[in-house]
Amino acid sequence: SGELESTFMHSSIREANLQALLLDDSEVRSQVSNLVEVYESIRAEDVCGTCLAHMVD
Repeated sequence: SGELESTFMHSSIREANLQALLLDDSEVRSQVSNLVEVYESIRAEDVCGTCLAHMVD
């Protein structure tokens, strides 16, 4: 019990740490600039109902 919440919390913490690193460190951002574009597109993606949509199709 609580495993889902723990997983979500760890995922959120990783996301926040990555965001902080990319926003605060221009050297890191310049080294991974191509990855940042992909990361931003994935982060902004609307995934609400995705699993259900795949089951219905």
